[in-house]
Amino acid sequence: MLVSRIIRHRDAVRLGPELGLGLNHISHFHAGYSKTLRHSAAAEPKKSSGTTVGWRRHRRFPKYLRDSPSGTFALRLRSRTTPLTFRAWQRFDEAARSRSLRLPIVTLQMMIRKDEAQMKTSLSQSLCDDGQWRTRLNSLAFKGISEGDIQHWVWIMEGKDADERIERFVSVDRPKPIFLLFQLLRHDQRFQKGSSLQSIYDYVYRHHVRSKASPPDAALPFGAVRRTLDPGLNMTRWNFATLFRLLVYHYLRVWPSALPALAKLVCLYVEITQQVAKNGRKAYSDACSIFNYALVMFQRKSPVQPVFQMRYNWRAQKIMLAMSTTLPRPLLINRSGFRAIRRVMLALGKSPAERRVALRMMRTWPPYRRDWDGLDEKREPADDFSRSVKAGVLMHEAGYSEMEHDRALSVLGGVLPGEAPTVQTRSLSPRTWTGRQANLNVFSTWAARVKATRDINEAWHEFQTSPTEGLQPSVQVYTEMFKKLVAIPVNQLPDPAHALLPGDAREVFPVNDATLTTFEKQRLRPPTVEGLYSQMLHNGTRPVGDCLSVLIQHAPSMQAAMRYLHDSPLDKAAISALQLPHVPSADSSTISRHRRRDAAAGPTLEVLQQIPLGNLGAYIFLMCRFQPRLAAEPARLGKMRRAGLIHHAINICAQRLRPTLDDGQTYKAPWHTIMQTLAQPKLLVSAENTQDRRFHDREALGLALRVFGLVKMGGGVDVVVLDGLCKATQKCLRWTDMGLTTDGGGDLQPLLRMAHATIVSAFSEMAGGSPASQHHPATRHNFTAGSLQSYMQTLGYMGDVDGMVQAVGWILRMWEDETVLEDAKDVLNGQYSTIGRVLVMFRAFAETQVTGSVLEQLERQMGALQERKYCTWRWPTQEDADAFVRWHRQEHNAAFWSRVRPGV
Repeated sequence: MLVSRIIRHRDAVRLGPELGLGLNHISHFHAGYSKTLRHSAAAEPKKSSGTTVGWRRHRRFPKYLRDSPSGTFALRLRSRTTPLTFRAWQRFDEAARSRSLRLPIVTLQMMIRKDEAQMKTSLSQSLCDDGQWRTRLNSLAFKGISEGDIQHWVWIMEGKDADERIERFVSVDRPKPIFLLFQLLRHDQRFQKGSSLQSIYDYVYRHHVRSKASPPDAALPFGAVRRTLDPGLNMTRWNFATLFRLLVYHYLRVWPSALPALAKLVCLYVEITQQVAKNGRKAYSDACSIFNYALVMFQRKSPVQPVFQMRYNWRAQKIMLAMSTTLPRPLLINRSGFRAIRRVMLALGKSPAERRVALRMMRTWPPYRRDWDGLDEKREPADDFSRSVKAGVLMHEAGYSEMEHDRALSVLGGVLPGEAPTVQTRSLSPRTWTGRQANLNVFSTWAARVKATRDINEAWHEFQTSPTEGLQPSVQVYTEMFKKLVAIPVNQLPDPAHALLPGDAREVFPVNDATLTTFEKQRLRPPTVEGLYSQMLHNGTRPVGDCLSVLIQHAPSMQAAMRYLHDSPLDKAAISALQLPHVPSADSSTISRHRRRDAAAGPTLEVLQQIPLGNLGAYIFLMCRFQPRLAAEPARLGKMRRAGLIHHAINICAQRLRPTLDDGQTYKAPWHTIMQTLAQPKLLVSAENTQDRRFHDREALGLALRVFGLVKMGGGVDVVVLDGLCKATQKCLRWTDMGLTTDGGGDLQPLLRMAHATIVSAFSEMAGGSPASQHHPATRHNFTAGSLQSYMQTLGYMGDVDGMVQAVGWILRMWEDETVLEDAKDVLNGQYSTIGRVLVMFRAFAETQVTGSVLEQLERQMGALQERKYCTWRWPTQEDADAFVRWHRQEHNAAFWSRVRPGV
């Protein structure tokens, strides 16, 4: 009866216009129908099961939670190391009261019950009793989940750090719930081992990608049990997208060179999904969605050397594009995918074709192309487009209109179609404004025009050319102009014989003003940094963000940097904490005294957290830049006071970048600056003995070891930190009897032994530590030929020939890995000649200290690589080693070379 009334109501609404019934008739009909429906519902008898008919809904509490169960689970894990808030305790109490059978809730309650068994809290009253708990576990047992499985999941999450939790997670080769996988890959998890990411990669490949291609397990029953235990059913498209985003996040921070491995994983997932899909149209739509999502994820930059690491982003995108072409129906690229490709291409070095175009640019502005020969005359304007601009043309041909942000990408790409050309500039993507602030993208285009220039006059011309009449430049435009004014000038014009071309780096080229009069030169000359800064303040723009960092980093004095900071909207108490405290010179003589003084009266973490990390890194760079150097005459009072700058920088970083904080585990730029400063020769690090170079070299090595330990406790060491420690050690070796194990260095020997053990251990950990894989590189660290040269030279002067043999063997093995030492394998790159000097250095140090069989084995290994792998490296001859000794022989190492290679 009730159903028939509903049908009549639906037909009346549908046929009302056809029958001539107006809206009033239909509304009266609807009112009468609603009244009848209420009476009918009231007259319907209720079922004996207790359920009601009609529109009544079940109560959401206590089965459902107000907050996300996974979020509460993550909050419980973070509360073990952070202070507990009342709101967090409320969420734990709600989770403990819940009777839901969702796996995050049950696992969290198991963890709470385990904690309550050790120490009772008020949460014990919220948990269910043992009988109810057993009943709920029996319900989960129907789905194939036992109490032992839940206890195993709790044991996994109780690991002391992220690496140990991953090790426990993969210790048993059995599918785990997806929520547990997401918990292990949260953004606040910090991995220090590449093997952890590789293990989780293999797990995802086996259980969530490859398993989709295999037939369903016949041993699994149908229904809820199969969905719970079959990982192929659990990994939906949205779950895979979330998992992929988390993996990209961690790979960019730990192992950027392994991004192509993630691309291969996505390609396999897309191919298998289309093969096993029953609905072809939906499978194609899902494949396009994952494909474009992967392209967008691969545009993200690494926090360390983002421009250099972008080559791996491009390789990952190329793998995705190549996969699309092999499918029966190529996947479609949307607007976001095209933009992601363009942004990655902007950060790549110029291709040979792009270099030819850059060499043919006129010295006038705009830089139109010159025709050198008949082939140039036959070229069309589109032939000179960079790869990024060509991708923009393809986006336009695909039907996507050009927006303001696309114009900024085209300007940096070298050509804005329909307008005058610019200079192709290697750069990260300009800032993109969205939502209500989308109109600010016009400033991104303006800033890109200032950046895509060759000299300061061209930059000043673009700075003064407003896109709209009356529009004042923003802080984003001022930042690019400041960068041009402080850039290092290049004393040569673009030449094919030189590797540096306009747009390759931040350096500016000479101004083309040979034909201009003196008056015209003065008229076109841009203002100084101070003049432009005064103009910016006069227009009501204050220095913030990247603009403030540029000004601080290139400030002419510490007082000028403090003025920039006070003009910014930063907290004044935090700015005062950055100032070097005034202490008597007698209290700044040794490392221990500096440590005691700064520990007693140093800036607190709460105050330093008011300073953005970029501004903090710029101020650390400024302090290291003004660190004094040793001189022949005694140091004056101002120079003695500035000797404490490096100590103040270390203590600020030790407070702000603590190993227990996320910033301390991810942001290493200030530590890199400090280590590179400590490695510089003739560094004055104390107010005592200002003419004793040996004393200051020893103090610098002690500080370097301290910084090395702090960095290792945080996010782990890297190549820059290891290279700085090697060079700081070499400074002290000049005061010892090199190559001997006796105590010829006096008080330096304990420090040198500690440095030697630290260096060898760090290199062994960085060079190895990851199992062999067909997709991942042999190491996650970006070793360079220069860093290997410093490491080998340090071991050679310390007499560790065995360590040198192991290092050379590792270098030769890395020829087969295309990612490791990539630039050192390029004949046109400067690192190629450096790696040759490393091999010559090894023979000069080790030829008389190792057996001939060892050298013969390494030489045979080199010959095998030349035959099988087309290795272009060359094994050095004895004449090369003798020439190396004659070139590097000095007064402080003459006795060492006389022992190592007598007669040279």
